[in-house]
Amino acid sequence: KELTISGCNAPPCELKKGTNVSVSIDFLANADIAKAETRVYGHIEFVKVPFPLDDKNSCDFMKCPVAKNVRQTFQMDLFVKSIYPQIDLIIQWELHLIKSDGSDGGMITCFTIP
Repeated sequence: KELTISGCNAPPCELKKGTNVSVSIDFLANADIAKAETRVYGHIEFVKVPFPLDDKNSCDFMKCPVAKNVRQTFQMDLFVKSIYPQIDLIIQWELHLIKSDGSDGGMITCFTIP
């Protein structure tokens, strides 16, 4: 896996309010992917809090379908809203496989941003 975050050469990464942050990860698909969902969480103290996303469809940010064991790049821009609290936290970013019946097929890849 290779992770790139705009404006961040080494952790911890400062995500500035009112800016777009580009997140890109290269990964090896662990399953055939026709549909996937992006989930982002902030770890505040010991609580995993979901961040609302305008677009959760991971396939809007990578080429789908993806065959198992094929390298793929997921690239998404995220606007850091001014309403977000000014606190230090760890961000957890997850891509989940969505089965044809709409159920969760498990995590495809994940990463954290300290």
